[in-house]
Amino acid sequence: MVGAAASSVEVAGSVPRPRSFDRAALELLGTVEVRWEHDGATKTCLGVALSRLLSECGHEAGPGGRALTPRERRPGWGKIVAAEAADGHQAIFSASEVDPDAGPTRSYLVWLEDGQPLPAEDGPFRLVTPTDKRGFRSVRQLTTLRVVVARGSSR
Repeated sequence: MVGAAASSVEVAGSVPRPRSFDRAALELLGTVEVRWEHDGATKTCLGVALSRLLSECGHEAGPGGRALTPRERRPGWGKIVAAEAADGHQAIFSASEVDPDAGPTRSYLVWLEDGQPLPAEDGPFRLVTPTDKRGFRSVRQLTTLRVVVARGSSR
């Protein structure tokens, strides 16, 4: 392993309230049970929705509607979320795709799998994306969720 797993996950970058979350802080956001198929097995995980975590840090889509110019509509959707692992692996999401009001992607920061803490090689935190057909964006040993403005966007 290149990096060491962290006991908290940092939400950083272009959010109004960047902060770190340990397990206790994550549990206060409201947990959900997630069924996820990976490597031929169905797993039941406990965690919090990525969209809920971003919302807790003040990220929002912003106003919409035809009365606004295209540049003014939904400025939060012009951002990218980079999920970063202890070993340097990175997965990318658009902010709009993980917004339950806009996109089909459902991604969750989890810490329990089948009622047990994640194994050391996967945790203590993992991002799972059960709506993806393959597990590439299910990031093991998640350390950081970095929100950045998409290049070329004035948002």
